[in-house]
Amino acid sequence: MKDEGRRTKFNIFVLYKKSIYKINFKDGLCVFKHVLWLFTRRWLRLLKRIAIRSKVVFLVGVIAIIVSMLTIIPFGYSINEYNSFYDVLWDMRLFLLTSFFIVLANLNINEEKKRREGLQSLFNTYTSFMYDTEDYIKEILKLINLFYQENIYLTEESYEKFEKLLINSPPIDNSVYFYNIDYNKYKTPYLYMIFLHKRHIDSLRYVLTFLSYTKDNEINIEETARWVSQLIRVIEEEILLIENLNEDYAPKDLHEFITETLLMQNLQVIANLRRPWRWDHERNMKIRLKLKHNGEHFKGIFDTNEYWL
Repeated sequence: MKDEGRRTKFNIFVLYKKSIYKINFKDGLCVFKHVLWLFTRRWLRLLKRIAIRSKVVFLVGVIAIIVSMLTIIPFGYSINEYNSFYDVLWDMRLFLLTSFFIVLANLNINEEKKRREGLQSLFNTYTSFMYDTEDYIKEILKLINLFYQENIYLTEESYEKFEKLLINSPPIDNSVYFYNIDYNKYKTPYLYMIFLHKRHIDSLRYVLTFLSYTKDNEINIEETARWVSQLIRVIEEEILLIENLNEDYAPKDLHEFITETLLMQNLQVIANLRRPWRWDHERNMKIRLKLKHNGEHFKGIFDTNEYWL
């Protein structure tokens, strides 16, 4: 028993996300294993990108070497530029170093820089749309007297919690009028609903614009654009329904539109936009759970789990 007590007290320090944690030896080895897996996979993905980009450069390099061997080098021998085969190899070395490898390095450095900039732009679009969507849904919920202040789409847990709230909310009484409207700005609740729907359509169209000019291949642009376009059509149809029904459009109709359409379809858009940050999600969450339950934050910026959905 004493030996077991000593083993549980033996802690090590692990580095994760620019922060240091203190954790017992066994769990620390488990964390290190996952971190090593993530590190190697990221390097393998980098090497794969380099290989794909470098195909054309390699092809041009091979063609250039063949042309040199068949034409330039024999001509050099004929005019006595080369005294031996070693002189040929020396010239080829200079060609490879000054032309081929420099072009290869510049190509990959520039492309990786563009990739990082593209990911940052995608991340900004994703987070902006996510928070706009949450604000939109929360404002609509107020119309049926439901108030929610927490995140909806930030984590899987927050989404499930919000979904349960909607499912377990009290039955909507259609005899009750819509709540929480500034009647100084909007004469009827239907005008306010239409305003909120159109504002969200503007957010969706911004995402479509972003998708139309981005060349980021980290996400499926066509699939994401289809979900966005479909959601725009669905909201536009709901606006037409509100305009046609007017006072016959009941609070229960709004509740059903939120639960059966808005919640899931917005999630599909968000899920597509955040795809690059999901590749290593399972491993990262295993690390986080170990550090959260068995570790102690020691130094650096504490990882809050944000954006790892």
